[in-house]
Amino acid sequence: MKKRQSNFEILRIIAMFCIVLGHSMTHGVLINSSVGLSATNFLIFRFLAYSGKIGVYLFILITGYFMIYSTISIKKIAKLWLSVVFWSVSLTIIVGYIINQLSYKDVAISFLPIISNRYWFVSTYVFLYLLVPFINSSILALNKKQELLVILLGILVIVPSNYFYGSNINSWLMIFCFTYAIGGILRKRNFLKSVNNRGIGLGLLVFGLCMNLLNSIIVTYANYSLSFLNEISVFFEKETLFCLFIALGLFILLGSRNISHNNMLNAIAATTFGIYLIHDNSKMEYLLWIKIFHMNQLHYSNSIIETIVYILICVLTTFAVCSVLEILRIKCLRNLESKIATCIDDKTKKIFDKRQ
Repeated sequence: MKKRQSNFEILRIIAMFCIVLGHSMTHGVLINSSVGLSATNFLIFRFLAYSGKIGVYLFILITGYFMIYSTISIKKIAKLWLSVVFWSVSLTIIVGYIINQLSYKDVAISFLPIISNRYWFVSTYVFLYLLVPFINSSILALNKKQELLVILLGILVIVPSNYFYGSNINSWLMIFCFTYAIGGILRKRNFLKSVNNRGIGLGLLVFGLCMNLLNSIIVTYANYSLSFLNEISVFFEKETLFCLFIALGLFILLGSRNISHNNMLNAIAATTFGIYLIHDNSKMEYLLWIKIFHMNQLHYSNSIIETIVYILICVLTTFAVCSVLEILRIKCLRNLESKIATCIDDKTKKIFDKRQ
């Protein structure tokens, strides 16, 4: 079996780090919005909060890039479902008991994490995965001009359409589909094979970072002083297009590099989905960011540098501990989950074969 290069594994690690960092802001530091924060601190934390969406876009770009020539598998869906259910049920019971927030309803719903939207990313990702055959066939049939139109239409959707033309148009499933399509088109056109395209990646990265900084400045001053910016700040607060540009820039810059196989990096990358399931559990996020790390009290800190260092230490610690927990789960349950997933796959195939 050919060993996988580690450039995309590094991207997965970066994506999950960005997501954990973003959640430390939205579920911790900024949970009470700007209360108790100076304008400068709020600006910095608002800028860091965008990292969560950058990580999400990175994951979907990677999925599109590798799935464009692949088919969906019931076995893969079953494995994903089993890992989601394991962490959903385990953390709901254990953490719910620890923080004294446990009910029969919580436990019952934890067994249905996907359809109950316990993890919005997973629920959306599953539906994207089911649409993969249709998206792939459409992308592979497009010419270059049509591909450009798809990308432009995707940009119009990813711009906060609920601000412009109503929430009925906007959905993360639609955004995932277009982001997936971009990843697939890059693979189809061998975009990452050309070193010359790294300049485009760098340009997208720098432009996205600058625009997110501008977004943060506008939102901050709308909150603290300039009331006439309130209306425009609503747009920028929901803006995620520039997060896509940053994700694309990172994707091109790292994806186009030839980084040889590294066992440790690949092993860590294999735990990223588990890291998400653990740290973003609805009960765990309260225990983690509020009870353990006291992120909602960081406005009492006098030094912004010390605060940022503290945040990075907390994020890295969370990443590392969750990674170890996921490694333990994989080692203990890999064979059992594989047998269950194979059984589900076989029974599903038999049902479809009988109906044909």
